[in-house]
Amino acid sequence: MKTVVGLTLAVGAQKEFSQLQVPTLVLAAEKDAIAPNATYSIPVFQSLSEAWPSAYIEIAGADHLAPTILAGSRQRAVLGRYTIAWLKRFVDEDPRYTPFLKGGSAELSRYWSRGAW
Repeated sequence: MKTVVGLTLAVGAQKEFSQLQVPTLVLAAEKDAIAPNATYSIPVFQSLSEAWPSAYIEIAGADHLAPTILAGSRQRAVLGRYTIAWLKRFVDEDPRYTPFLKGGSAELSRYWSRGAW
């Protein structure tokens, strides 16, 4: 396994993932009422080891269905763009995709990253 991408996470009792030893992307939706970010996605991101690259990306205005066909095309495009860039960067080991993974976009309500990229 070269990387992990978690989409609108709804994990069970386990919310501690410091044992993951691969770059990890947590994709969340700002208005997720099914798996609220404060309960699921944020604790997962916070538990990741800082020894590995990780990022938390929260799509502005999106809900839990953002990764599905039921979401709006803009939300799916944002999710797809960050997912593909992450996979290209860490599966293909292509550093040219690093700039596409930086925050600061109005499409995101939150962006955090840590670890050495």
